Amino acid sequence: MPRTTTGLWDINSIGRVRAYGRTCLVAVLSDGQPTKEAGIALVEAVAKAAVGVFGRAR
Repeated sequence: MPRTTTGLWDINSIGRVRAYGRTCLVAVLSDGQPTKEAGIALVEAVAKAAVGVFGRAR
């Protein structure tokens, strides 16, 4: 949602992901993103990186 005072976006995502034979609960919180699209791209990239750690930990 855009902040009323700054016009910047807070983008958050929480979910359960099954990857590498494990179930992961992932929460990514961001604030101060210049656009909705930029915030979504950042949150998606961070979530993928976080889940990817489990694949490397084997």
